[in-house]
Amino acid sequence: MRYGRIRDGRTPGGQAPGGQAPDGPTQDDPTWDGPTPDEPTPDGQAQGGWTQGGCRQRDGGPRGGRGRAAVRAAAGGALAVALAASLLLAPGAAPATAGTPVKPVKPVAPVLPVAPVARAGSAVLPTGDRVEPAAAPGAAAPAVRLVPLAGQEQPGRYAYTQRGGELTLRPAGLPRALPATTVNTTTGSTTTGGTPTGNAAGRGARGGPFKVGVVLTGATANGPVVQVWNRTTWAYHEVTVGTRGADGTVWLPPGDYLAVGMYGGPAADHLLARAFTVRDRALTVAMDARAARETAVTTDDSTARRAGAAVSLRLPNGEVVGFMGGRGQRVLVTPFTLKGISLRVHEVQVKKGTTANVPSPYRYELVKEFRDTVPATPRATVRTAGLARTVLTLRSPGLDTIGWLSSSRDLRGNTSSTVATPVRLPARVTEYATPGIAVRHTLDSPDGPALTTGRRLPAAGGSTGHVLGAAPFGAGACALPQSEPSELRGTRLTFAEPCAYGDGYGHQGLDRDATEDLELTSRGALVARERGRALGAPWSVTLKETGVPHTLYQTVRHTDSPRRYTRTQHSVWTFVPGGPGARPGELPLSDVRMRVSGLSDRNTAGSAPVTVHLTASSRTGRVTATPTSLEYSTDDGGTWHPLRLSGTADLTPGSGGDRRSARFTVPSGARYVSLRARAAAADGTTLTRTLLRAFGGPAPLADEQAGGIKVSHVTVNGSRTVVPAVGEGFGDADRVYDVTYTVTHPTGVAGSGVRLYRGAFDRPDAVLPTSTPHCARKSADTSVCTAYFSLDARTELGRNAFAGEWRAAAYARSAGGTSLTSRSRAGTVQILRATKLTSDGPDGKVSAGRSFTLTGTARAADWATGLPVALPGRSARLEFRARGEREYLTVGRVTTDSRGGLRISQRATRDGYWRWVLPVASGTAARTSPRVFVDVR
Repeated sequence: MRYGRIRDGRTPGGQAPGGQAPDGPTQDDPTWDGPTPDEPTPDGQAQGGWTQGGCRQRDGGPRGGRGRAAVRAAAGGALAVALAASLLLAPGAAPATAGTPVKPVKPVAPVLPVAPVARAGSAVLPTGDRVEPAAAPGAAAPAVRLVPLAGQEQPGRYAYTQRGGELTLRPAGLPRALPATTVNTTTGSTTTGGTPTGNAAGRGARGGPFKVGVVLTGATANGPVVQVWNRTTWAYHEVTVGTRGADGTVWLPPGDYLAVGMYGGPAADHLLARAFTVRDRALTVAMDARAARETAVTTDDSTARRAGAAVSLRLPNGEVVGFMGGRGQRVLVTPFTLKGISLRVHEVQVKKGTTANVPSPYRYELVKEFRDTVPATPRATVRTAGLARTVLTLRSPGLDTIGWLSSSRDLRGNTSSTVATPVRLPARVTEYATPGIAVRHTLDSPDGPALTTGRRLPAAGGSTGHVLGAAPFGAGACALPQSEPSELRGTRLTFAEPCAYGDGYGHQGLDRDATEDLELTSRGALVARERGRALGAPWSVTLKETGVPHTLYQTVRHTDSPRRYTRTQHSVWTFVPGGPGARPGELPLSDVRMRVSGLSDRNTAGSAPVTVHLTASSRTGRVTATPTSLEYSTDDGGTWHPLRLSGTADLTPGSGGDRRSARFTVPSGARYVSLRARAAAADGTTLTRTLLRAFGGPAPLADEQAGGIKVSHVTVNGSRTVVPAVGEGFGDADRVYDVTYTVTHPTGVAGSGVRLYRGAFDRPDAVLPTSTPHCARKSADTSVCTAYFSLDARTELGRNAFAGEWRAAAYARSAGGTSLTSRSRAGTVQILRATKLTSDGPDGKVSAGRSFTLTGTARAADWATGLPVALPGRSARLEFRARGEREYLTVGRVTTDSRGGLRISQRATRDGYWRWVLPVASGTAARTSPRVFVDVR
């Protein structure tokens, strides 16, 4: 692992930004500390490499900050957007709600992007990953999960402790220790640094407390976590970590205790435990990492690999310690027998060789719990035939993108663990899950809502199907009880729609960036109005009178996302609060839910008819509601076409609502279809709900322009070629790339974004989402925005065919909400495979007029394996520069052989420097070999 910058600004391997391949430092280069062109090189030859090449660091070591290698160590692998391994908190905890999403600001190099998803109550960790609340419908506990850096397959590894209402996360496996972050799950506050609070005992003499040293022997990484609990009361005792970083000190009264040590090394994480007893004197407790054994759940499928895992110890008092995050690292645990303590292993496996852009066709979702005893070999093997089989259809929110599929498994003690993996949307994934343990899924993407299923219990050998992400997305699509229902208490009306954004199958949705406008009137007079408020937050209004008709208007806007569907939804309720027969707290509102069958996995209609299904219901549960009309529009609501409803009414209160449907064929030229439905309840309540762009039509996507907003000057990596890293050290090893663009509009920019893709815009071969942009206003009508992405070609791309020209698509909305622009070809960038070019020549001096041989080898990074491979059939230039001169001249061209070899004979005429130059070709970056000096006698 390396840190800092190459001192002349070139990329590792001597390759300059933009794919240009300089000769390396010269006497005119201020970084040059070797011989001048008039001096022969010491050995007459040089070897080009993947890393430093001809450039040397000033100090030969780290240069402050966290370099690309550390990003890789933390992230372990690609936004894509994204979720990752996480922990569901214990009952009584609440998701964080305080705080403001942090805007990504470009720091001093090396650049670290902010995680692309920002929700209220989220916090940026010292690694750049983000911890945020997550929906957990039907669970006894809310959830907290990790979101990785933009462009990362997984977040970094973290040692965590869950105690009471606090979750403490400490980055693990990094070359240097980073501070822990504690999330108070009751208040939503976060703190970074310090140690978890506990029962710290004071010093004493007779009867204790006594000084106890806790030492982790064999620990090979910084920042271990050392913790101690009393095994009788299970009270936590704070441990002061020593300066060595692998030991700690705690003062304890006589009693029986448990020490737990955690640290992440470069090859594996360690979860160590040891029971000990304090009697009448000080002692030292040693936990030997060499005694730990690897824990895992394996299958009989030899093609699978671990993609992510959460491994933890659960104590009798419900507190949990363990590891989560990372890209399938090994976890070693100490074998022990301690009643009431269990080791939990939750891991997800995917097909070997898959990446975020090369999706796995299957997913193993495996859980194993070792109760009371961790055996000497803490591993379990399961057979695929004995697992529960589910075919998951994961639909695209309109644009092909990279999403995150997480599965949460309910474990004993009302706790859960969650592990997530990237998925390419749309997708169909066969999941094999450990049976008998409740599971729920969450699908998240940068272009759509985070959708969470209800709880289900998979059965051994069973085979079921499940669809997530079906259009239309909108309110009324939540089939789960609302945690904060709308209600009327006296004259105090509270309106809350925490389930205001779900999919067509009723899966609860959470939209990070949506806002709503609310307006309440009574008999035409305004009662209250609020605009631009956070979606789902309770809205309370004091009514002037009850028992009279009121009208409630809600407009939901999705402003900061390029999502294709349901950018805007309107709902209009007419109702009588506190009318005759009303029950205390009851607010008589109706709902109408829409589902469309006959759509593709991209939620688009084809030439065949589609069917719109409507379900109407009353929130009181005491009266019936019926869909009364349905219309569609193909011009964003400019013109509406009525549809004929059919179906049999179900007028039984509490039956789930009256269902009607309409079948029609979408015109071939339509790009989008909007829907407007009306419903009426027996108590006189009505609802009109409009979903603009509810689903896609048969026509392909096209650029959009509404109003005067413009996006221009889209530049990726400063217009330089991107040569992404492959593992550690190949390519731009210490680089995180930026994307800049300019937005122009008099009112400013309300939301914007950019994404990279290769191939066709609506059917790309590969995609790379970027982080949430930060826009700085430069003048009255101009803002400059910057987004970031980090890229490891092996873990996020995985195919050499993805090398070449990529395009940048950009969008922006004006602050007034009236202007929108979306450009599919706003910019381009070359993303190329890293190359290596060596050179060799004669030893010693060469007589004038004699022939000598120059050789070399051309290789390139294989994005599928991360290893260098030969480049056969490539044309390379041979260049010569005479001693004392400044320019190189091309003297020949050679084509590489089957092993990437270069060979040519030249006649010695005068002293000078020879080098090979490999131009950009077939997705590989340009490279210049180190020069070879030939001394002619």
